[in-house]
Amino acid sequence: MEKININDLIVEYMVYKVRNDYDPIITTKEFTKFLNFFEEKIEVEKETDNIVEVFKSFYDTKNKKDWLTPKWIDGKKEYYSDPHMYLKNDGKDYYLEANYNLNINDLCRISTYNMFNEDVTGIRILIGDFLANQRKRSIKESFAPDASEWMVGCSAAANIIDEIWKSHINDDINNQKWPKQCQDINKYLFDVDLAQIIGTKSIKEELCRAFDVFSKRIATLYHTDKNLKISSDSVNYLAYSNYRLLIEGYKELIEKAYDVDKKELELDFSKLTYREIYEEDKNYYFDSESYIMNNVKPIENEKAKTLVHNMYKRKN
Repeated sequence: MEKININDLIVEYMVYKVRNDYDPIITTKEFTKFLNFFEEKIEVEKETDNIVEVFKSFYDTKNKKDWLTPKWIDGKKEYYSDPHMYLKNDGKDYYLEANYNLNINDLCRISTYNMFNEDVTGIRILIGDFLANQRKRSIKESFAPDASEWMVGCSAAANIIDEIWKSHINDDINNQKWPKQCQDINKYLFDVDLAQIIGTKSIKEELCRAFDVFSKRIATLYHTDKNLKISSDSVNYLAYSNYRLLIEGYKELIEKAYDVDKKELELDFSKLTYREIYEEDKNYYFDSESYIMNNVKPIENEKAKTLVHNMYKRKN
C-alpha cells in the first residue's frame, strides 16, 4: 500500500481503540506521536502537518458527508448532522471523542483502500503495535456515585441478575428438574432457596456476588456518563466496550442469559430503559422480522426494586 488518507486513518485509529477497550479519545499529542510512528511504514495523505487543523478538517468533512442522518419534515426529506465523534477542547488541547454512534458503517465509508484486502490488516497491526503498551480502560473505583446513581446501578444489575436466574432455572425446567410454576426470583431464591429443598444446584451466592459487582460498576460508569449505553451486541462499538468492562470476571455467568444464541442486552441510561432482543422461535423464515422480539421496560421497575431490597436485606 502506497498511502492512506488522513481522515481514513483517524477512523481506523479510533475504531481500533474503542473495539480493543482503550479510552475512546484521541488527543492531538497522542495522534502526533502515532503519526511519527506510522509514517515510518506507510505514507499518509494530508494537507497539513498541524494536527489541530487536521482534526478540525476531519470533523467538518464528516459532519457534511458521512455523519448525515435523514429526517422527514413536512413531507420533505432533510439531512442533519449526527456526529459519531465529538471534537472538544479542554483548554489545553483539542481531542476527538467517540460516542455511541460509532459503528461498522464508519469503516465501510473508508475510501483509501479495499476493506477486504491485506492493506487493512497491515494498518491495524501497526495501530496495535503502537498501542501495545498503553493502559486500557478501567472502571475508576475512586469515583463516588450519589444515592440516585447507586439506585440506578442496583436496579440495572437486578434486571440482569433476574434474567440470569430465569435462564438458569429454564434449563432445569426443560430437564424436568424444576417446577415451571416457580419462576419468581424473589419468592424462590430469597423467601426460600428452592434449589436447596429439591436438590438442584443453587446459584444464590453466585448471583449475590455478581449483583454487588455489577451494581457498583454500573453506578460508577453512570456517574461519569449520564448518556451511558451498555450492549451485548458487538455492532455498537462503545456500548459493547462498556459491556465487556461490566462482565469482566463474570463472562460465563452472564452468558447464561446473554450470548449470540440467546438474548441481546441493551441498557440506555439516557432513557433509563432496559431492553432485551431475542428470537421468539428459531424456526422462522429469514425474510421475516415478526419473530424478532423486543422487551423494553424501565430500569427502575417494581420487580427490580424488590430484588434490590432482598439483595441488601441478606446483608443485615
